[in-house]
Amino acid sequence: ERSVPELEYAFKHVLTQEATYQGILENQRKAFHLLVAQGIERLYRAHIEEYYEELAHHYSWSERKDKALEYQLKSAEKAKKQYANETAIEFYKKALEVASGMGDETNPQRVEIYESLGRIYDLIGRRQNAQEAYTKGLESCSDRRKRTRLYLHLEGCVDDRKLKEHYLNLAKETLGDDTNSPEMASIYCTLSRRAWNDGEPILALETAQKGLELVKDTDNFEEIVALCDAANWFSIWVTDSEDVPNMYAQIAYDAAKRSGDRGLISHAMLLLQRASGINDESTFLENIEIYKMIGNLKQVIHNYAYLHFCYLNKAEQEKAVQALREGIALSRRMEAQEEGSSGGWLKWCLYGLGRIYAESGNVEMVEKWSEELLRPSHPAPLPEGEGSREDPHDLFYLNALT
Repeated sequence: ERSVPELEYAFKHVLTQEATYQGILENQRKAFHLLVAQGIERLYRAHIEEYYEELAHHYSWSERKDKALEYQLKSAEKAKKQYANETAIEFYKKALEVASGMGDETNPQRVEIYESLGRIYDLIGRRQNAQEAYTKGLESCSDRRKRTRLYLHLEGCVDDRKLKEHYLNLAKETLGDDTNSPEMASIYCTLSRRAWNDGEPILALETAQKGLELVKDTDNFEEIVALCDAANWFSIWVTDSEDVPNMYAQIAYDAAKRSGDRGLISHAMLLLQRASGINDESTFLENIEIYKMIGNLKQVIHNYAYLHFCYLNKAEQEKAVQALREGIALSRRMEAQEEGSSGGWLKWCLYGLGRIYAESGNVEMVEKWSEELLRPSHPAPLPEGEGSREDPHDLFYLNALT
């Protein structure tokens, strides 16, 4: 972290600093911290972002809690953009402490903090923490668009079908007639995937297209990429034209480039590969490194799954097996460390490995990986009496392997 050069000479020994600080009365300390913070703002206005963390510290110990909250949030956002996820989490938590001390339980910033905190937890696979953050956000939220987003986030970080349906219905009811909003586009995205899972690929594509129409000319980059992902995948199976999947991949790539977000750009690069036949291993290897840096283990596994297709297309079976094993090992590590679910990509990897052994006639290995396919994962516990852990896709996978 940067320090303030003009103040460095004051305390050359930490014990001297501590003894001096403890000798200052509380009110004087607050005034001292306020003066230091104001001095930093005055002296380093041209590159103030380098001092967000110090400003957050000094304002937190002063009477200016509004400024403390401002700089805790700026520090959190700065860390988030650098994918320093744990640091961002800590600053968001400190921001919540400051906001709570200000006594305004309905402060809209509290909702934004909880949503941001949930998004980071979701990104790094800590889904239980994400659910808690989103639920806390709902307790402080009256804005219907924000409430809709929080319900959709909750839908995305649970596995149980009944709970997913519950949160989706709450999102639709909350949004009401606000049907031209980015939140409605996100609902369409969720509905499209639901239609696909229910065996209605044409409806799935049409629903994704409706959502994309709402946001394609906006700066809602995440929504654009998510909807293009859905439309790209569905159109591969529904249409005979290679141009349609490529069109959606290109829309996603253009939006991702405009956003400047490395995660979205990597996501869009995967769509371009998916549309063009999955033949460039360098794209997937680069994506794997980027997502490891970002901390998005689910997307690392996602790219290992696609990397194995790339190797199979080149008849490099051993490399394909190794890619799948890497994905499986990472999925199991997430479960063992209670970092959450890989979102179905574990089963893709298990199924892919089973298919490779089935095609080579290795019955023993097919049986082994079929058993692994049915091995339960360890997601967050369901509320008592709610839902089931059975996955309707398990039967499809097993039938395909046999």
